[in-house]
Amino acid sequence: LVALADAARDIAAGETPRFPRSGIPEVDALVEALRRMHGDLASRALELEQERAGGNAIVDAMVEGVIAADLRGRIVMANPAARHLLGYAPDAALPDLRTLFRAKSAQDAVIEVLAGRDVHDCEVDLDSRVLSLNARPLYRNGAVLVLHDLTEVRRLEAVRRDFVANVSHELKTPLTSITGYAETLMDPCLDAQTRQRFLATV
Repeated sequence: LVALADAARDIAAGETPRFPRSGIPEVDALVEALRRMHGDLASRALELEQERAGGNAIVDAMVEGVIAADLRGRIVMANPAARHLLGYAPDAALPDLRTLFRAKSAQDAVIEVLAGRDVHDCEVDLDSRVLSLNARPLYRNGAVLVLHDLTEVRRLEAVRRDFVANVSHELKTPLTSITGYAETLMDPCLDAQTRQRFLATV
């Protein structure tokens, strides 16, 4: 019975137990039940570990930054994309979630999510980057934040605005000239030679 108690403690501690042989049918039945329970627990633990490894691989492969924090705001997980977006080395220690961001919009979003409220599409200016921050509280377990890099999108939008402004400016002068010539061409008193010259210019 003492050996059985030791085996049960080893199972609880996640260690490999040593099961005794007693020769007493009732005790041997208990030993067999403990042995089966240990086998079931080991296989379930292996399945959970495999699921966790698969989930971690998916999160690590994401281009979006993912950060998980506990109820106190301590960061418990940050994928490589999040560390890259925030400028932290892969093995660098991360500060508390409340002090992770300097931008006020991001700090307000952190306060909201740690208070149990969702945050959607909060735009954050972070040095040379523009990030979209979405956050959701985890039931009794902190919060998860997702960061999406909008820097290239915003750059392309600026390029498009500049292009449209430049095209509008460049077209204004010739269109004004064409309009002037067209109005002149409507004059019925205009001679044929001048009319032909104006048409060629247009």
